[in-house]
Amino acid sequence: MNMTTAQLATIKAAINGDPTAAAFENGDSGNQALATYLNTVPASPTMVWRPVVSAAEMAAVIDWSAFAALTVAKQNTYFALQSGPVDATSVNIRNGFNTVFGAGATLTALTALAQRGASRFEAMFTTSNVCSVFGQSISAWEVGSARNS
Repeated sequence: MNMTTAQLATIKAAINGDPTAAAFENGDSGNQALATYLNTVPASPTMVWRPVVSAAEMAAVIDWSAFAALTVAKQNTYFALQSGPVDATSVNIRNGFNTVFGAGATLTALTALAQRGASRFEAMFTTSNVCSVFGQSISAWEVGSARNS
């Protein structure tokens, strides 16, 4: 991944602001260990919205008896929302599911499905639970570049 100057500055500031991260030696082995640390999801992670949630995943968590009780208009709205993979980073999509299911077990299950814990690296680039580097990791070389920038 080609890091911008701004991204390197963000990484450097995050490393310096985390006593555990800052304690890793700034050298080949230390930067490799730090990259591993940054690419790990911590015990209490920042939750991020997934940019791709498949229709099959959604179907697996729906309370189908509650779905059957919905109005035809709400059922049709659901089918329109999940006609392909869903981008849960979209507020409009999340609002659509809220409109269809309201409060209840299905909305809770869909919300849980549409999120996952961010790695420490991903959390550096997360705003309003949307990660601009979702699914990417940082290399030892990039860690060194950030530390030495």
